[in-house]
Order: sequence, then structure tokens, then C-alpha cells
Amino acid sequence: MLKTVVLWLLLQPLTFFCPDGSQGAATFGCPAASGISVTSKTSASLTVAWYGTAGQYKVQCVRQSDGFVVSTVLTTDKAFCFEGLAPGSYTFYVAAVCGDETSGFIGIEDLIET
Repeated sequence: MLKTVVLWLLLQPLTFFCPDGSQGAATFGCPAASGISVTSKTSASLTVAWYGTAGQYKVQCVRQSDGFVVSTVLTTDKAFCFEGLAPGSYTFYVAAVCGDETSGFIGIEDLIET
């Protein structure tokens, strides 16, 4: 009986909450992006880059002061430049997208200064 319960628990999808407040199920078939870093920054833009093997990535920019999702994009590149950012603190998130599956998000925080 215990083996059955443990196996059942292992087969249940994991629930996570995305930076934009939506909810999703973690999947193990879509390898997550890794090694996110800031590769360039100006007084109004910031470029993030990451490693991964997925065919597409969901990238988000979230303003820290109020949790507002400034931008969400899908890209096939492993880098993205967010432009038109006002001064302030932001968190930048990346998730791998594999067909109808999405990995968990990784993130990095940075400050835009004038």
C-alpha cells in the first residue's frame, strides 16, 4: 500500500506559480534554461542571455516595486534585449518552451539607473 501511495505521489504534476501570477504544472520533458546573466545594460535597456536546448523561450520582465509584468515575449534566441525601461529594479525571468510544455522559470535581478 505504501509503495502505491508513493508511486501515485511521484506521478502527480507539480504546481508552480509563474512571475505573471498564472499557475502551471512543472514538466520534466522540457529542460529548463540555465546560466542566466546580464550581458549589456544602458540607462533604458537591458539584455539577458542564458543557456538551453529548447526550441523556444518565454522571457519576462517584472518591475519589483509593484510586481507589474512589463513585458512577456516568446523568442527562439538565447538572449533578449528589453528596451524602454524606466529607472528602477527589475527581475528578468526565462522559461524553456517545448511544444505545449514549459519548464520552470529562472531569474535574475538588476537595477536600471539614469
